[in-house]
Amino acid sequence: MTGTDLLVDELASTVLPEGCGWRRDPLLKPEAHGPDHDARYDFDTLFYGAAYRPDRKALVLVGPPPLNLKPLMRAGRYLADGTPLRLRRIKVYRRHCEVWLTAGEAPAELRFAHDGLDLTVPILRPLPGFAGRRCLVTLSKDNDLDWVRDWAGHCARHQGVEALLFLDNASTKVDPKETAAVLAEIPGLAVAVISVPARFGPVGIRSPASRALFLQTGMLNICRHAWLREARSVMHCDIDELPVSDGPTLFEAAEKSRLGYATARCLWRLAGDLGGHKPRHGDHVLRFDPGTTTKEKWVVCPRGPLGDTVWATHGVAGYLFNPLSMARGSRFYHCDSVTTHWKRKGGTVPEGVLVEDDRTRKDYRRLGLVAGRPVDSDTASEAMMQPVNR
Repeated sequence: MTGTDLLVDELASTVLPEGCGWRRDPLLKPEAHGPDHDARYDFDTLFYGAAYRPDRKALVLVGPPPLNLKPLMRAGRYLADGTPLRLRRIKVYRRHCEVWLTAGEAPAELRFAHDGLDLTVPILRPLPGFAGRRCLVTLSKDNDLDWVRDWAGHCARHQGVEALLFLDNASTKVDPKETAAVLAEIPGLAVAVISVPARFGPVGIRSPASRALFLQTGMLNICRHAWLREARSVMHCDIDELPVSDGPTLFEAAEKSRLGYATARCLWRLAGDLGGHKPRHGDHVLRFDPGTTTKEKWVVCPRGPLGDTVWATHGVAGYLFNPLSMARGSRFYHCDSVTTHWKRKGGTVPEGVLVEDDRTRKDYRRLGLVAGRPVDSDTASEAMMQPVNR
């Protein structure tokens, strides 16, 4: 890896100042609020950032759903290098919004002004070194660096990942620079670690429990419009989700698809008694009987037919093409113990009878993942760090 292949940065989103008179109303009804609702809900992010779209001669600003802030967005002035821009439309989606402005060229500076407010909107661009590459994007908080190393090394070796965008959501136990240093050890991998301080969002105690989880979808659509717009193909999955393919990778399946899109099932896998050892991906060889799954994860080609539809946690284009795009030879092993449960406190794994899954154990052996090893053994990590020719 060269110095130009490693980027460590922080996203300075547009945040409403305290006492300005504007604040996003809660999305969920009070009776659906959990005890940590107010600490986790994003009351004050107006925009995560903006991107220039030369194909549309427009600037697009991406943020959480506006709710009661929509009148503010409509009334405000958008200034590109001091020149007012025309508001085309505000598009509100399930977990994010997009404000489209007419712009003949990309400005050096973008500001939002209204009634005493004068706020900078960061202009985000495609990441250097990511164009034309198979890219992986994840959002993480305080995940163990051994987990990060194992997961990223596996994805590089066995899925052909060439560039990794690691979004750190305000970790307090792991410095993003430490994460970057670990990822820099993986041969041939371009790395960008970007700190994202915005709140992830609360999980409600009543349905629709996950509607206020704005951040992940917002970041994925920043990727679509800016950071990963020039990528060859993009995979989205979490640190605890291990992509496995019998033949062609999920990237190859998406790139060969007419839709430029491929999905794969996520299969719950659990670890047995670890004897006090730290859990690793390779320990997760147990499954429920009958087997259980979580929603799909995916790869999309940004320049393909579905590349400019809305990107979300479990698919693009409203998940309409997920069944049609299922890659039968690929799957994700969703490793229950490789997590700090930072998204959902207490975990979400269902209960049931556990049995050892022979196919999973064989996959792990083939992929160099060793189950039940002690904390200080790096055998599997070292094996996964060896470069692969594709």
